[in-house]
Amino acid sequence: MTVMAKLTPRENKMRSFRIPIAAAIFTLLIAACATTDPEISGQLEDQAARIELLAAQLDELFANLEEMQAAQEEDEEEMHDMEAASTFELAVAQYVMDTAGFHAIDDALAETGEINPATASVVARVARMVGSTQWPEDLSDHAGHLSGVLADFEAALSEDDVETATSLAGMAHDHQHDLSAAITAWLSGEMSMGDEHEHEDDGMESMDDEEHEHDQMSAEDMAAAHDIPEEAFVIPNPFAGDEGSTALGSDLYMLNCSTCHGETGLGDGPTADSLEKPPSDLHAEHVQGVSDGGLFYIISHGKPDTGMPAWEDVLDEDARWHLVSFLRTFQEASD
Repeated sequence: MTVMAKLTPRENKMRSFRIPIAAAIFTLLIAACATTDPEISGQLEDQAARIELLAAQLDELFANLEEMQAAQEEDEEEMHDMEAASTFELAVAQYVMDTAGFHAIDDALAETGEINPATASVVARVARMVGSTQWPEDLSDHAGHLSGVLADFEAALSEDDVETATSLAGMAHDHQHDLSAAITAWLSGEMSMGDEHEHEDDGMESMDDEEHEHDQMSAEDMAAAHDIPEEAFVIPNPFAGDEGSTALGSDLYMLNCSTCHGETGLGDGPTADSLEKPPSDLHAEHVQGVSDGGLFYIISHGKPDTGMPAWEDVLDEDARWHLVSFLRTFQEASD
């Protein structure tokens, strides 16, 4: 049995016009050989040569078209990668700003009238991030305002000018808040307030349905619903009941989790609206009903099709257990 190789699109096109061209050349050459008139024979041979030249030109044309198509596909893929990178860069920038603690810096300067040496490092880090980020045109003005204030703030801190630094701390906080809100609007497609309320209502309805469904679940069903292996679900928290662990977990939560889940765990963090699926309310039964081992597994591996990332390569094992310890305080608050 003969196995036919699969033809490429170009080979299919080539075959579609090569067959009639070859037939025409063959016919002309036969006619040239068959005729006794040298002049007619020469004309037929010339026609055959011209047709062969046309076939070569068509070969070159198809090759050029394929190169153009490949270049276009490469450009489209590069553009898609650039858009994805831009979205990720903005999300990182927002995270850095929201966790920098400008509100606390503003309050501390106003209350103590003293400059904390760590403040200069924080301001410098955020200033570098704002300056190096490729801002979309819609956000460039907000970023420019914050960048200017941070430059002045950094200078006042280096000169130990408490009065100027105190004034600029409030301005930096305001501009940071404005830029963060603008990023959220940009990432969410600048949806209208009506769209936002509709999005929130849809999210609450789905969460309510999910919570009601989870209320009826056994531990095994709960593990299956969250795609948690049974062996992971039953692992105990080695720091259960340890107040020190809970305190460490609180610090880790504020730094890594509050941006999405909110400072009080209600799923209302500053980046929550930019996510396709709203972050979970960590007080809810469908969260608190999960075992310590199950929560540790979710923190470690994330949740597919949501904004919840995997933290196992970011936080060490003890840190993830400390987060579990702190998450249980939301259960106590609900009770």
